[in-house]
Amino acid sequence: MGNTAIKYILKWSNEIDDIFLDDFLNVENAVFGGFSKQIFEQKIINNIYGLSLLTIAYLGEEPIGADAMIRNDFRGQICFETIDTCVLEKCRGMGVFSTITKKEVEEIMGVYPEAYIYGFPNANSFPGYVKMKWFVQHQLYPSFFISPFLYNRDNPEFIDFEYGEWLSRSSQKFYSFKCGRKYYLIKQGKRCFQMIGRIEPAAALLFERKRCPGIIKYFIKRHSLLDNNKYQGSIITYGKPQFDIPYWKHDAFLG
Repeated sequence: MGNTAIKYILKWSNEIDDIFLDDFLNVENAVFGGFSKQIFEQKIINNIYGLSLLTIAYLGEEPIGADAMIRNDFRGQICFETIDTCVLEKCRGMGVFSTITKKEVEEIMGVYPEAYIYGFPNANSFPGYVKMKWFVQHQLYPSFFISPFLYNRDNPEFIDFEYGEWLSRSSQKFYSFKCGRKYYLIKQGKRCFQMIGRIEPAAALLFERKRCPGIIKYFIKRHSLLDNNKYQGSIITYGKPQFDIPYWKHDAFLG
């Protein structure tokens, strides 16, 4: 069955009704699982920057694919992060993912022509973005927090108070700790703590303090010149932005 049998419904977050929300959550949970209304409200409804864009693909009356472009501004620039992209397994290979993405980009650029769009794709969606000629801003490599100097050099952007407050309302548990004169935000992982990012002192007060957190793992961002199309964990952008998107802008930390 061809793509002509598939219809795509795009709605801004202030246009969503209960039927659309249920269809969106059903597709997300069929593919990923664990996507609750609480997480949806945290990322979409209670978004601190503005309205987000959501899309559902339907085959007949059945929702078969979904995606969201959430507002996630940076440095005062209007930004959208593509998140939670999913297509039912039986409908993959029908162009649903690429069609959803292209329709969302067209809609956003029609309303916000100066907006930046970025994402943190998984191994399944990464090849699709590369095929659509999205820019691989960074490849992400795991490392350990050994030297504050090295980490601060590679991660100069601070989590501001407004964003820190948004993170503090997440369903996840974060901690702050001080090293030297700088504050950092971390969360408990399976074997060690995970670094989220540098944080402003006022925002650090929003989180429980850890004085000796122990081993901390983080992802260092490196430009890849040779293996740009090989997935390592990455940050991708629609076009090449004038600044680097920091790792803590990953929506996974919001809920």
